Amino acid sequence: MDNIEIYGTNLRIKEFAGQRVVTLADIDALHHRAPGTAARNFSENRQRFKEKKDFFIAVITGDSFREKYGLHPKARNTVTFITESGYFLLVKTLKDDLAWKVQV
Repeated sequence: MDNIEIYGTNLRIKEFAGQRVVTLADIDALHHRAPGTAARNFSENRQRFKEKKDFFIAVITGDSFREKYGLHPKARNTVTFITESGYFLLVKTLKDDLAWKVQV
């Protein structure tokens, strides 16, 4: 699968349900945050996000799914994929320089 470099961070390009998506771990890496930061912020603001518009909860069906989306081999049962609109909502909670740059 192809990669993309965003502000010096290399991310795997992912598509799910016909949309480009990122994982919460991708957002942590992109914004140089401690692992779990984006997940915590997403959880705290979950009511502001619309499923199938801003995010998807996907069932991990096995190792090939993990490999396709670049997930950790020990990833559990589901993964949250954040869409572009969901990213713009979530980034508001990060309040870092990159968050300000993407909120044009």
